[in-house]
Amino acid sequence: MRALPGDDILRAVVRILDEGIVLHAPDSSIVAASRTAEVILGIPSSRLVGSRTLFPDVPAQGPNGAVLDAGHEPAPHALRTGAPYVARSIQFRRSSGELAWVDVQATPILAPDGAEPVGAISVLHDVTRLRTLERGRESLEPALDVRRIAPGDLVRSIRPALQRVVGDGVHLDFRMVEPIESIETDPIQFKQALFTLAVFARVSMSGVGDLQIALEDVHIGEAMPVRAVSCLKIVMTDNGAGVDPASVDRIFEPGFASMPADQRSGFGLVTVRDFVQRAGGTIEVESRVGEGTTFRLLFPRSTSRAAHVT
Repeated sequence: MRALPGDDILRAVVRILDEGIVLHAPDSSIVAASRTAEVILGIPSSRLVGSRTLFPDVPAQGPNGAVLDAGHEPAPHALRTGAPYVARSIQFRRSSGELAWVDVQATPILAPDGAEPVGAISVLHDVTRLRTLERGRESLEPALDVRRIAPGDLVRSIRPALQRVVGDGVHLDFRMVEPIESIETDPIQFKQALFTLAVFARVSMSGVGDLQIALEDVHIGEAMPVRAVSCLKIVMTDNGAGVDPASVDRIFEPGFASMPADQRSGFGLVTVRDFVQRAGGTIEVESRVGEGTTFRLLFPRSTSRAAHVT
C-alpha cells in the first residue's frame, strides 16, 4: 500500500483550508481534517483521524433513510473505482445532538503513473439550512414517520452496525424474551436512538466492557406514564464509569454532557428522550459511579394493521 505523497505537508495544508476538506489514506482512513470540516461534522479532528468513516459516533443515513455503512461512503467508493463520487443529503447528528445534512464529494488522488489511488480528498458542503427550508420547518427535528415495526427483527438487523459503533472492545449481549409484539413508531428514529445510547455506553466504558440490550413485552399498571396496557420494554445496561447523581438528574437537558471534556462525543440524549416521548413512550436512567448505567425505554404495543416494517 502506497503512502500519501508529502503527507505531512498535505495534513498541514488541509488544516488551514477554509473549506470542509478531509484527507484520506489509501485504506480510506482519515489522516487530516480542516477546521471547517470539524464544524460541519460537529466532531473534533482528534475523533476523526484514524477513523474510516466521517461519522464515527452514530452511523449516518442516506437519502432513502437506510443506514450508511462506512464502506459505502464517498471516499471508499472513490478509492475502489479510481473515479470521483458524490453523495448528497447525508443525514447525521452533530455533537450538539441536532439533526444535520451534508453533501460529500470524494476525489481519488492518483499516483504519478495513474496505476492506483494513493489517497482521496472529501469535500463537504453543509446543506442543513437548505434542507430545513425545503422541509418548510424552523425546527431540525423530523416529524415521526410512524410505521408498524417488529422490534426484535429490527434490532437483529442492526446488530452488526451496533457492534461497529461500540467497537471490538465491547461485548454486545442481546437478550430477547419471545414473543415480542409489534409497535408503532418511526423505524429510522428508533434505530438512531439505539445507536445514540450505544455511543454513550462506549464512551462510558472507554471502549472496553459489556453492553447488554434486552427486549421484552411487559404489562404495566394504569398509574404508569404510558397508557397502553402492554408495552415493549428495552433495557440497555453498560458496566462503564457511571454518572454521578447530580449529573443523572440533568442528563437529558439540551447541551448537557456528563463526561469530561476530552471524552464528550455528542450523545444527543435529549433527542432520544424527545423521540421516545413523541412516540408515546417513556425513558428512565439509573446510574452508579464505578458500576455503570442503565436506560429503560417503554413503547406502547401496536394494535394497528398498518404495513409491517423490519
